[in-house]
Amino acid sequence: MEMPGVTRENLEILMENNDLEIRGKVEAYAPAGKELKYSEFSPCDYYRKFTIGNDIDRNKINATFDGGVLTLVLQKHEAVKPKKIPIKVE
Repeated sequence: MEMPGVTRENLEILMENNDLEIRGKVEAYAPAGKELKYSEFSPCDYYRKFTIGNDIDRNKINATFDGGVLTLVLQKHEAVKPKKIPIKVE
């Protein structure tokens, strides 16, 4: 998820029941004593909400945030991962 202008301090990821919520806040920045005249993007809030199935292992959700890009990795429980069945030769 691309979130330009969001800092780690203004990023929050919550997991409650089957809902995964992502919130990010962009604050306008101007150096001390200066007034902001132009910006590539306007300050805004990001919000996304996803419903996660029971096959996702809540203890193995990983998040990284680098350069305004949030990456979430959601792993399935081992029990629900596809399993390849070997074919025996008789």
